[in-house]
Amino acid sequence: MCKMYQKMIPGSKLPAQSKFGGFLSVSFKLGRQNVRPLSLGGFTLIELLVVVLIIGILAAIALPKYEIAVEKAHAAEALTVLRSVREAQEIYYMANGEYATDLETLDIQFPIDSQYWTYYHMGGSTFVWRKNVPSNKVYVLGFRTKQSVKGGKAFMICGWDNSAAKDFADKVCKALGATEKESNSRWILSR
Repeated sequence: MCKMYQKMIPGSKLPAQSKFGGFLSVSFKLGRQNVRPLSLGGFTLIELLVVVLIIGILAAIALPKYEIAVEKAHAAEALTVLRSVREAQEIYYMANGEYATDLETLDIQFPIDSQYWTYYHMGGSTFVWRKNVPSNKVYVLGFRTKQSVKGGKAFMICGWDNSAAKDFADKVCKALGATEKESNSRWILSR
């Protein structure tokens, strides 16, 4: 190979372009000619490690935000149903002076099957339970009415029933716009 390089650089002082994409430099040591590439255009191991480290840091920052954004998208289905319940309850309240305790009296139909939610009704409250997730990521959305308060009171809530899910549920509730707590485990989404 050394003879090939000698033919490529016949006494030129400038580096020559090799057939492999880089430049060649010729140096003489003790009568022997050494040919070494100046630049082959590759990346060093340090450069690759720095890039991998930067990507890892960005992924660590973005993953929790992505997880909350996915939950907000899943919550949109339940919030749509709960807003329908709220509107029907408000109409019923204006006509009768109290909130309906039985959803059968309202003109509402719950989804029969949902991929993400289990719907249920308890007294003056309607809840949805996040399903098909690990126990530390389960949270509850609901519409609650309180007849005992003069003039009635109705609001949408977000919260948790399992203390293992407290941190995650609080993050989701805040992302959905909750700013005030109703109780230790429930946030008020809207009045």
